[in-house]
Amino acid sequence: MALYLNEVWLREPSPESFREFIEAFGSLSGEAEQLGLSSDMFRLVAGPWMSIEEAKVVFVFGSPNAVNTLPTFGRLLASGLLARRRLTPLVDWDEAAEFVESL
Repeated sequence: MALYLNEVWLREPSPESFREFIEAFGSLSGEAEQLGLSSDMFRLVAGPWMSIEEAKVVFVFGSPNAVNTLPTFGRLLASGLLARRRLTPLVDWDEAAEFVESL
């Protein structure tokens, strides 16, 4: 299962949107199905964490294909809760070391 670093930004930092933001992303820990993420396509690996510098949540997840997460994050974007999302594929450190050896 591939790993991804996921960063999502809150669109409008108001008390109500912060509550909704925290509730939505807090459900990733054990109740990701509430957001529409089934356990066969999404596994929370680390986090979620809230940034102390900007209205952003960061977490690492595993998925056979990150495209599977589009409906969930697309709905959150379309609802106006999120401003944007940045998804970064990750590789294991041993794989990176093997790559360097092959150069």
